[in-house]
Amino acid sequence: MTLGGWITFLASMISFSALFAWCVYKVITAKKNPDEKMMGFPEINSEMDSKIDRENLRR
Repeated sequence: MTLGGWITFLASMISFSALFAWCVYKVITAKKNPDEKMMGFPEINSEMDSKIDRENLRR
């Protein structure tokens, strides 16, 4: 491999490693808030569940 190839390879590996280390550092040092809820799928209300169940029973 040429000198230009080695320089490009090392630059990309160093920048990737630095970005990865920064991301890991941010995750590890993040302040935890016990009141914060995790995001997820929205809840389906029971009225909608019962309507879906009734429609499925008719089929």
